[in-house]
Amino acid sequence: MKTIKKIKSDLVMNNDARGIIQVFEEVSARKMMDIREGILAERAFLERLSTLSDDVGTDLALAESRTPKKAAVYLASNAGLFGDLPERVFSLFISEIKGMDADIFVIGKEGAIYMKNAAPRIQYKLIDMPDDELPETLLGEISNFLAGYSSISVFYGRFKNLVNQEVALGKVSGNTISENANKDEKEMRLKRARYLYEPNIESVSVKFRNEILAVLIEGMTRENQLAKFGSRLMHLDKAFDNIEKSLEKLTFEFRRESKKLEDKKQIERVSRLMI
Repeated sequence: MKTIKKIKSDLVMNNDARGIIQVFEEVSARKMMDIREGILAERAFLERLSTLSDDVGTDLALAESRTPKKAAVYLASNAGLFGDLPERVFSLFISEIKGMDADIFVIGKEGAIYMKNAAPRIQYKLIDMPDDELPETLLGEISNFLAGYSSISVFYGRFKNLVNQEVALGKVSGNTISENANKDEKEMRLKRARYLYEPNIESVSVKFRNEILAVLIEGMTRENQLAKFGSRLMHLDKAFDNIEKSLEKLTFEFRRESKKLEDKKQIERVSRLMI
């Protein structure tokens, strides 16, 4: 049986927690509003650009003599309080990379914790990325890291609505020609390119790899940011509901115990009068 002192302490603690959660909810909601409109407006463009990257990437690979390399990128979070979304994305990521011959990139410190617990033997490059902001210089560095890969798989969260955040796998790839392909074979394949390139396909290759890749990576990163804050908002909302229920229960207990104490005092007063 809780004492009134203990119930009062629990009421204060729960009220403080409720205030903190309300602040976090307001911050998350404002952050979502800042990025949601732009993300949804750009989504259709990014999806078309992703399709273009497949088509053009195939063409550009015909002109390039690069050894095919794969990269797998996990967009994690830098801190907690994002619900179960980062873990769900990681589950897909870890199931896909096992047995995959690819260089692994983990973006966000929380991802390093997941890797340590689930796959301590897998080698990867960790990139620190803040949750609230996406610095252009850092996005540029990430794009530069990935520019040399012929196939890039990005595992991230995708905003669906306030209730649901999806796990997504984005790919930027091109089917490269083997280093051993002879000159005649390359020329024949170049004739089957899906688009016309000016001044030539080789010149377009560098432009495509640096700029379109950067746009796609930034788009997926912003999608992940929006999904994380959506997941955080739902996570905080559930926590707020639980605290409200706890406060309701504690208030009832406080009133009950207060009445018991008052009844006891009343009985003692009556007893003294009867002596």
